[in-house]
Order: sequence, then C-alpha cells, then structure tokens
Amino acid sequence: MTERRRWPRRQVAWSVRMSIDGCLRICGKAVNASLHGLRLAIDDMADLRAIREGARCEVEVSLSDGGGRFVRAGEVRHVGQRDVGLVIAAPLPAALVPPGDPAPEVTSAAASRRTPLMSWLRSAGLNWPRLDN
Repeated sequence: MTERRRWPRRQVAWSVRMSIDGCLRICGKAVNASLHGLRLAIDDMADLRAIREGARCEVEVSLSDGGGRFVRAGEVRHVGQRDVGLVIAAPLPAALVPPGDPAPEVTSAAASRRTPLMSWLRSAGLNWPRLDN
C-alpha cells in the first residue's frame, strides 16, 4: 500500500487536553505525531462519541518528563474506535518532530486538498481561546 501521509510520523507519549469548537474539553494521550498532525488515544467512550470529523479544535500538549508544553489549533480529520486523527495548521516544534520531506507524489495533491478551515486558521493567526483559561 502506498504511503498517503504528507509527513513522517513518530511515536510519542504526550498528555493532551483538547477543546472542540471552543467548549467541549477532552483529555487524552498523543500516540504519534508528524509535522502537521497528531493521533490521540481517547479512553472515555462518551468523549470519543462527542467528537465529529471536521470539528475545529485546540490541543494543549504536555511533553513527558516535564519537558514543557505547546498549544496548536487544528481540525479533526478522523474519528476511530479509540482514537482521533488531527491535522494541525502550524507545524509542531521541529525539535520534537523532525519535518522530513513530504512524498513527491503527495505534494501536488496535498495543495488541492487544503480545506477552507486551514486557510481560515492561517489568516486568523490561530488566535483561539486558550485551554488554560
């Protein structure tokens, strides 16, 4: 099977708090990350059922061993049986997830798949309410 991902993924173990559409707050764990994506494991099935593909979200990631934290805005792209896939507008810190090179056959197709949300996020400067309010 051909790899469809734009960026290489790395296994991680980060605690995450996610805010969906500015109100619903969910806790989970990031299990893998790429330059512009996260896959989150969600243990609470009620929380998982409340998540819809296409929803805007903000994630606050706490790195393991007290290594700091970062916040990113994104969009829910996949909801599985126990996990959620997110596309992240601003790149994750390069020191944590090396950027790599996108697959050449995916690069041109990726430009045509940009969603209006991602364009809006970039133009809005990602000024969403913070999770730690």
